[in-house]
Amino acid sequence: MPKHTEGVQIGTQAANTRQEQCLLWPLVALALVVFISRVPFVSNGYGVDADCYRVVQVGRKLLATGVYEPSRFPGYPIQEIATAYVLQFGPAAANAISAFLSAVAAVYFALFVRELGVKWWLAGGAALAFIPAIYVQSVSTSDLAWALGFACGGLYYGVRGKPIAAGIMIGLATGCRLTMITAVLPISVLLWPRVPKASRIKSIVLLSVVSGVVAAIAFLPLFTRYGLDFISYNNHGRPPLSLAIRRATTNCWGKVGSVAIIIGSIVALCRLARGVATLDEHPKRFPSDFLALGLGLALNIAPFIQIPYETGYLTPAMPYFAALLFLLLSSRQCLFVCLMLLVSSFVDFGKTGFRPGLIFDDAAVRKANGRHIDMVIKEAKRLPPHSSILAGWWQPMILATLPLGHQEPEFIFRIHEADVTLLEARGRKLYYLADVLEWNKRYGKVDMTKHGAVVLNVPSAYPQQTPSTASPQ
Repeated sequence: MPKHTEGVQIGTQAANTRQEQCLLWPLVALALVVFISRVPFVSNGYGVDADCYRVVQVGRKLLATGVYEPSRFPGYPIQEIATAYVLQFGPAAANAISAFLSAVAAVYFALFVRELGVKWWLAGGAALAFIPAIYVQSVSTSDLAWALGFACGGLYYGVRGKPIAAGIMIGLATGCRLTMITAVLPISVLLWPRVPKASRIKSIVLLSVVSGVVAAIAFLPLFTRYGLDFISYNNHGRPPLSLAIRRATTNCWGKVGSVAIIIGSIVALCRLARGVATLDEHPKRFPSDFLALGLGLALNIAPFIQIPYETGYLTPAMPYFAALLFLLLSSRQCLFVCLMLLVSSFVDFGKTGFRPGLIFDDAAVRKANGRHIDMVIKEAKRLPPHSSILAGWWQPMILATLPLGHQEPEFIFRIHEADVTLLEARGRKLYYLADVLEWNKRYGKVDMTKHGAVVLNVPSAYPQQTPSTASPQ
């Protein structure tokens, strides 16, 4: 090798090392800020969503019996099994893993948009982590923060042209949430222009195979027990349109964040229409990147559109939407959106002015839920034998609080007409929680009062809310 060529290579390696060292400390700072911001909120229960408590029930049974059963189909094996082994240390430990993976998501997303040429990439990573829906999920035992952390890693390795690393990350994300396997498609588009022409097909095959193998290993316990029948989901019915819209906007982004997203989206569309925003402003950016981000956004919004039951269903779409928006805005406009998103979890506003944001609302609801569950359990102990209580979304929270294997009284999630017949045939005395009567009318199609059910003597947890909006889910 000529000496001058060897010198150039050594110089390039030294420059790359210095660049990596310059990146390290800002990324460490970002991860620490995101993680530490979660610490005050991880100790109070396992979350607001009933699914968080289903994960706890699965973990307790797994530790007691050695048998893994999913909290709900299709199953979330990596997250559910891993969480089981920290439950003995309490809610803070289980929730801290979600907090850690949200920090991982922030770091990988920052690196991802940096590769796409976003100037304020560090602020972009922080902005993603502080979107209210992500913040709330990351201080609970929800699977969404886990899936998001791995998925953002897949996006980063995709734009770096590393199909095996990207495949491992997407496989892990899929093991936390089955729908994340769709990330193979947008990442394939990201990979295509970033690998040599001769190895493009090979790279996409590698990505697909590695993702599939890792995911298959994760779901092996479910496949061996249920076959392919585990690939199903629980359809809880469609909520009112107004509630679905609120879940996709202010419940997701917060009011401050919603304003930022609306303004940013309008400005981005205007820039496109005027030709100010182009698709190839950065040497590392390719026109196909916009196709990849749009495809990822569409694939991850689809589940929410189909079943707009929880705000969290939109979480996997957020990296795609945020990256697309950042690319279409100018640097100053991008920074404005990032700063607005950074405060969106902490500050809200209404008719009376500014108020604490959604993360504080979440903490208050969790404390109130804990008190309400204690009241329900205390009152339930006074019921006569053979009592069954319609508990709705409170059921998983109550069962996760009671000793494993609790039998009497019986707490039921939802009751249909056929269930009433079976319960009456078993000689069960029927009760219901005040909050869930109208909810069960809508989703179970049964009015419990017409079957002689008695309301449990516990005040409503949501006395000022309408039946359609009472459920915290």
